[in-house]
Amino acid sequence: MKILACSLTAALSRGLSSPIFAAGQEDLQVTGKIMELTNGAATLDTGESRTSLFYINTAFDTAEKHLKVGQNVTFHYYVTGRGKLIADRVEKAAKS
Repeated sequence: MKILACSLTAALSRGLSSPIFAAGQEDLQVTGKIMELTNGAATLDTGESRTSLFYINTAFDTAEKHLKVGQNVTFHYYVTGRGKLIADRVEKAAKS
């Protein structure tokens, strides 16, 4: 009986804490040139001698259909617990 009570307590604690961690995600942004587009992801050259792969969250209002290779964009993104970069907003960057 004690094992069942401990298991239920642990499951309940984990379930209630998940929204708290999700709400605390910091919104970051990066500007760069799109190097490659695949289904739901884009590789962005940020000019820091490396490229980054961003997954585009289609649950939010993004301009995924209007993105093109070579286009300068600003991704508003967050980092998941496993290190994935999820872009939840995309804006065309001003030409420099």
